[in-house]
Amino acid sequence: MVVELFSSSAMGAALSIGLGAIGVGLGIGIASSKAMEGIARQPEAAGTIRQNLVLSIVFMEAVAIYCLVVSLILLFANPLPGQMNKEFPDAGKAQAVAQQPAH
Repeated sequence: MVVELFSSSAMGAALSIGLGAIGVGLGIGIASSKAMEGIARQPEAAGTIRQNLVLSIVFMEAVAIYCLVVSLILLFANPLPGQMNKEFPDAGKAQAVAQQPAH
């Protein structure tokens, strides 16, 4: 049971950081593209556009950092396996007995 919890935590961590990074990467790419288009159309507004672009990139990177924190919590500070062992102390023993070969 604990092995399944750890493997589920690893899958959750991988999905969290993977999808978070893809989303942030796409968002930064689209925002940068639109900022370059805006600067090309109105060069006099380049300072304001650049300032807004940098601010939005910072917020997007914060989302990626949140995904990283969630992944690290799932991998290294997950309280669920400890709670499961307290609630069901015989669950691991039952699996070990079931997996032993018959004599």
